[in-house]
Amino acid sequence: MRIWLFITFLMSTMMSSAQVLDKVIVVNNSYEVMTEHTFVDGDSLKFSVICDDVVNHNFEWEACIEIQDNSFMSLIKRHVTSNSFGFSVSPSLFTQSNIKRIEFQNDSCIYYHTKVFLYEDAVVLDSLSLHINVLPSKPKFVRLSLDGIFDYEDCCYNELAELRVSFTSNSMDQCYLAQIRSTEDSLYLNQIPNHYVLTYIPVTSVEEAYYHSIQYKNADWGQFYQIISQNKYGSVVSEEIIQTTDLIEDISIRDAVEHYYTPTFIKNVHPETLARCISYKNGVLYKTGSEGSVFSISIYDSKGQQVISSLISDLLDISFLPKGIYVIKCIDINKDSEITFKMSI
Repeated sequence: MRIWLFITFLMSTMMSSAQVLDKVIVVNNSYEVMTEHTFVDGDSLKFSVICDDVVNHNFEWEACIEIQDNSFMSLIKRHVTSNSFGFSVSPSLFTQSNIKRIEFQNDSCIYYHTKVFLYEDAVVLDSLSLHINVLPSKPKFVRLSLDGIFDYEDCCYNELAELRVSFTSNSMDQCYLAQIRSTEDSLYLNQIPNHYVLTYIPVTSVEEAYYHSIQYKNADWGQFYQIISQNKYGSVVSEEIIQTTDLIEDISIRDAVEHYYTPTFIKNVHPETLARCISYKNGVLYKTGSEGSVFSISIYDSKGQQVISSLISDLLDISFLPKGIYVIKCIDINKDSEITFKMSI
């Protein structure tokens, strides 16, 4: 009796182990691929179970996605009622915020790692590993430029410069220009700050022959940007970073920018300019202009770091500041106007 039970168990085990998933996958009911194929948005995938009699087995299939802790999260789980089953690649399938993004060297595409499992009585019989590519590819810069009229007196683009960016990004629907801003409110940046925030700037991309192009007309030197590509599955940030100072081709402008923070370059503000905003005497800033106006004052040291941020409706004591060259940004909050100048104290 024991021998018969053992033989029965062994035959049952051999039969179960023979129930496997076919490695051939039918896509869109039109062509066959192997598991090495990369699947994209809109693909309809059909899988086959190699079994003569599915009805007499308690089969289930499940599609899972790898998440950031390297485990797999269930997307779909169904009973197997015939020798084939499947699902379609669509945004509604990938709504999780913690999906792991798979990247490969020398490949700008980003992939999802998906697994399809076949079960019988909650025991895994077989599985297939798939890669799905639905996100935009990482933006790659093709051409960059910064153009504008430079004011050597104030060492800036008075009318602001136009930043042009041409880049490639497959499967992109729209994009954003993201400016890297220091949380310490630096006026100009010569390197990426340790602590920063990204400010999203909506831009319109123009389709060229092999790439996308955008224009942003409010740029200046000393700024850092990234491109963010987006589609219905999510967004991807460029690994490359735009440093606007590096885009300046005019040697005289580059020289002015490089010497911006040196005392020999910075000049005291002209009296007529200062009179439009504030006056300075004996370590105190006095508000000038119309009665009742309020100014927002930001003061930056020679390294571009903010040392004072305050509202001034009458006067502001800055006598505690060390002697040196400072950049002062004065904003009339009632008229929404701004003056930036340099001053020695």
